[in-house]
Amino acid sequence: MKRIMENWRRFNQQPSGLVLTEERLDEIFGLQRGGVALSDPENLPAPEYQEKAAQAYEYLERYQDEISAAASRQGVDPELLLGILMDEYIRMYPRGFGDLLGYFGLINASMGVAQVKGDVARKLSEEGYYTPPGYKPDMSRKELQRMIADNPEVSINYAAAFVKYVDEAWGEEVWEQVPPEEKNAILATLYSLEREPRKPGSPEWEERGAPKPSARGTQIAAAGKKISQRARHDV
Repeated sequence: MKRIMENWRRFNQQPSGLVLTEERLDEIFGLQRGGVALSDPENLPAPEYQEKAAQAYEYLERYQDEISAAASRQGVDPELLLGILMDEYIRMYPRGFGDLLGYFGLINASMGVAQVKGDVARKLSEEGYYTPPGYKPDMSRKELQRMIADNPEVSINYAAAFVKYVDEAWGEEVWEQVPPEEKNAILATLYSLEREPRKPGSPEWEERGAPKPSARGTQIAAAGKKISQRARHDV
């Protein structure tokens, strides 16, 4: 956060009329390099998305122990969790200003290495999925979002908890209706969309059927699997 504010002050000292290029905005907000900026990553060809995911893993590899521990704690697939984190890293640039506002509690913003929203984190803690050290039920949105932004382990654990929440919210009766090999891609899809679950036999189910993976969910699941396998092979 200190880096963001220092860069922002330097930017304000620049002559007027400065063009806000993608690279310049990256400097202002001090975001990690390697992210896709103003386009949707899921629309990239698979090899190009995989390349972006590999660049994201170069940064996220330092949190591999935290990722494995969080996945184990929640009983979710670590490959899926890694895929979600890489996808969030790739997309981080467009939300730089939102993160800044979220740090001050001005909006409900996606924060931290896992880009978890404050309101989602509060819900997960209230429902017992994950409660980080120092969490208080009456803490302000600013305090909670700063906790998520400042502590990668907290952010990663909230992401794993949300995967678990989505899995349980839709439930086994739904997962029995989808091909097992598509479940991770569907979970990644639902994770990003935050859709209300629909159950077999409901009017919504009759109209729309079982959940299906989106292009984004498919890319996330494939990248998480491929990069995880590569990492295991390199060990």
